[in-house]
Amino acid sequence: MASKLDVGAIGVNPAASGSGEVTIDSASDYEAKVVFAEGGSNKWAIGNDGDGDDAFVVGTGGNFSAPKVTISSAGLATFSNGIAFQSATTGAGTGTGYTLDAYEEGTWTAVLKEGSTAITLSQATMVYVRVGKIVTVGGYIVVDDASIGSGGLSLEGLPFAMDNTISAGNNWGNFSIQDQYDDGFDSGGAPVVVHSNYLESKLFFTKNAYAGAGRVIVYGSEIQNSQQMRLSGTYIAA
Repeated sequence: MASKLDVGAIGVNPAASGSGEVTIDSASDYEAKVVFAEGGSNKWAIGNDGDGDDAFVVGTGGNFSAPKVTISSAGLATFSNGIAFQSATTGAGTGTGYTLDAYEEGTWTAVLKEGSTAITLSQATMVYVRVGKIVTVGGYIVVDDASIGSGGLSLEGLPFAMDNTISAGNNWGNFSIQDQYDDGFDSGGAPVVVHSNYLESKLFFTKNAYAGAGRVIVYGSEIQNSQQMRLSGTYIAA
């Protein structure tokens, strides 16, 4: 049986069972890594980052100063620039991006306005989930304001700005809005919807006007104190 070979902090040790291992043992809080070079120039490095968090790291240039991949001791992998699924369009559309580079979930605070004046809300915390550039928002707001003005209604405070680099036809969208008790909107029975404006990153309340008049603005005078409104929808983020 081969004997254990020690070269500095590197050990090659065949076990009694016939299997073996290579150990790189650094001092506490120092990197333990393998560097891959080409023509004397360091290209890649893999190993422990030496930060005391036991993370496995892949870095370029033979160091971990700007790691490309980090795997925590709990098994959570972080990619510095996202995950590329392919490099060309696979469907009938015209592809412009193929990298998934964002995932996030959390809460945001809705701001309801009539004109430029904020309406007091007793409940304004809503939720969001972002996958790539697609952001889904949802939740409800409760009006707590006995003196609402008559300006056009809008909702601000979205967690991410909308993408304003694509045409309006591609980034306008409708959001579902529902009064909790179906008696809060004084809209004459016309269905109320919320649509997005990619140039302003806000949502506007409108209603169907019928008789060929299309949509018209919903005003502050058409809602009431204590009204609860549920909202959900999806938009494209910058």
